Order: sequence, then C-alpha cells, then structure tokens
Amino acid sequence: MLTDSLNLRSLLFVILLGMLANLMSESGAVLLFAKYVKKRLASRIKGQFVLIILAFLTAIDDYLSTLTRGVLARSL
Repeated sequence: MLTDSLNLRSLLFVILLGMLANLMSESGAVLLFAKYVKKRLASRIKGQFVLIILAFLTAIDDYLSTLTRGVLARSL
C-alpha cells in the first residue's frame, strides 16, 4: 500500500489536513468563528445555511471539506 507514491502522498495530505483542523481547533479560531456566527444568526436554519456555504467554499478537496465542516459544526 505505501509502496505506491500516490498512496503515500494522499496519506500525507490527509494527515496534514487533520493537523490543520486540529491546530485551528486548539488555537481557538474555531470557537471565535462559532461565537461570531451565533451572534449573527438567530435560527438553526440560518446556521445550517452557513455550513452549506462553507461546504461550497471548501470543496477543493473532499477531505478538507469534511474536516472543516466537522470541526465547525461541532462547535456550533
């Protein structure tokens, strides 16, 4: 599995994305964004709409989109 360079690069990319999501969570950036969104939005439907917009903005890679939305949705 790890002998193929594409598999190794993909694995490293996913690990780096996970590290980035963890760094954003640990630094408090996610909580600040969640507080900002909670202050601006009055209903759950608007909050879900923001998550849908974030899904489109982070649609560069399916792993990035999933990790980012998971971290943000958990804090909302």
